[in-house]
Amino acid sequence: MTPQAAWHDRYDRHAAGYARELDPTFAGSVERVVELAAARRGVQLLDLATGTGAIAHLAAARGASVVGVDASTGMLEVARTRSPGLDLSLANACALPFADGAFDVVTCGLALSHFAERDRALAEVLRILRPGGMLVASAWAEGSSFPTTGVGDILDRYAGHAPTTVDEETWADRRRGRTVLREAGFVEISVRTEAFAGEFADAQQALDWFVAWPLTAARLTQLHPPARERFLDDARKLLATKRLAWTFVFNFYVARSAPRPRE
Repeated sequence: MTPQAAWHDRYDRHAAGYARELDPTFAGSVERVVELAAARRGVQLLDLATGTGAIAHLAAARGASVVGVDASTGMLEVARTRSPGLDLSLANACALPFADGAFDVVTCGLALSHFAERDRALAEVLRILRPGGMLVASAWAEGSSFPTTGVGDILDRYAGHAPTTVDEETWADRRRGRTVLREAGFVEISVRTEAFAGEFADAQQALDWFVAWPLTAARLTQLHPPARERFLDDARKLLATKRLAWTFVFNFYVARSAPRPRE
C-alpha cells in the first residue's frame, strides 16, 4: 500500500468516530468558513476535502448550490448518511473533475495541510474558479490549548513515535500561508485569526476526542489489546488531573483568483 493509500485507508476506517467526536468541536469554525464564503442562493460552491460534509451541509442550508469532493470513501459515506441530498463524489484534489471556471467559491476546512502536492492542488482550485472567484480555507493557528496535551507522549511510549504527515506549520504562520497563496497565483489575500472555546464533560470525553483523529485511531488499533488497555488507563489518569477546557485557534484564509482582464 502506498503512503497516500494508507492515509486514505485510515480516514476510511475511522470516519464515523471523526464525525461523532471531532465535528461538534469544529462547529464554530465551520460556520465562520461558510460566512466568509457568503454562501447563498445563486452561489456555485465546491467544498474541497469535504470530509464528513459539515461545511457543504451548512452552505447548502444557506441556499448555495454545493458540490463536495473528498479522496476518502469512508468520509464520503458518513457525509452521504448525514446529508443525503448533497452532491458528493470521490475526487483527487490535484485532478478535479470540473470544467474551468465552474465555481464561484471553493471552501476547504482544515485540509490545506493534508495535500501532498500542495501546489498542484492550488493550481486546480484556481482553474475551476471563475475569474474573481474566492477560496476560503481554515487552518490551525498558533495559540490553541488542548487538555489532551501529554496523551500523545503516552501513546508514543506504547506505539512508538509517529512521523509528521501533514504541514500544519506553513498555514499556522499567516505570513507563510499568504506567501504560498500569492506564489500560487491568488490575489487579494487576507487572513483573520479567531479562537473558539469549549469544555469536555469529563476525562473520558476528552480521551474519546483524542483517539478519534484517524491517524491516532489507526495507531491505537495496531497495539496489542493489553498494551492498548494500559495506554487508555494511563491516559485517563492523566486527564483526570486536568482542567478540561479547550481553545482552538484557526487562521481563515480568503483569496481570489485573478479577475478577468479588461478588454
